[in-house]
Amino acid sequence: MRVSIVRLLLPLTLIVGFVLACNWSTANVKDIKMSKDQDGKDSMSKVAPGETIYAVSSVANNPGKVKIKWRVLYDDVKGKKSGDVATILDGADGKSMDIDGDRSVYLSLKFPSSGAPNGRYKVELTLHNEKDELKDTKTATFDVAGYSEGGED
Repeated sequence: MRVSIVRLLLPLTLIVGFVLACNWSTANVKDIKMSKDQDGKDSMSKVAPGETIYAVSSVANNPGKVKIKWRVLYDDVKGKKSGDVATILDGADGKSMDIDGDRSVYLSLKFPSSGAPNGRYKVELTLHNEKDELKDTKTATFDVAGYSEGGED
């Protein structure tokens, strides 16, 4: 029995079309490391007024272009709602960058010399595909200490 070439090609064409229509990107972000340097060599967990810190991560298995977005959120800060953007810091919300291929990424945060409210903060990094669909999320926390308002810690 002879099988028509069309009968063989039709299922193959459907499979190839399905594969091309799906987003098979395996791009992901590695864990975030809080550091005193942008290379992530000098890790830290506490920040004092006036210090600059870095949230360091990397994008891996990226076959094309993706977008990463950074946010800094209150996690456990007196008088602040957990999950709200820490607006005391420049660039705490809306900082994003387009990434092509695998590479290291970092966010620098300069704390005002007057400080930020004491407590625990969370850095959130999200990875989005070209259609802006969320594909991965990583977070890291750090503590702010040494800020005093009216002489109180």
